[in-house]
Amino acid sequence: MIVRNILNAIKELNSKINDLQTQLNNKIDKTISVTTANTNLNDYIETGIYYFSGTYTPTNIPSGTNGWLLVIKNDDNAIKQLWFRYGTANSNDYNTYVRTKFSSGWSNWKQFTTE
Repeated sequence: MIVRNILNAIKELNSKINDLQTQLNNKIDKTISVTTANTNLNDYIETGIYYFSGTYTPTNIPSGTNGWLLVIKNDDNAIKQLWFRYGTANSNDYNTYVRTKFSSGWSNWKQFTTE
């Protein structure tokens, strides 16, 4: 009886650990560092935050050589991408861009204007 209770408690604990792991894996604020050169930003359609260092500059980048890509997906026909340029120290070239994917394809990148 005691052994069965211990086994049941272990199973329940294991289930809770698996649930927690699933929740952690689904967090939107988990940044993924991309370590492949020349990846195409058109291919990033799953919700998430991706970091590209200057070593791994992607294609279809609106500006710069490194930065973060935020992808927000409603469904396969409605996806928003925001590009946050890393920029240069002591400079103001840390621009932000946005574009949208519709069923017909990607819109052009548009730069946010700030004052």
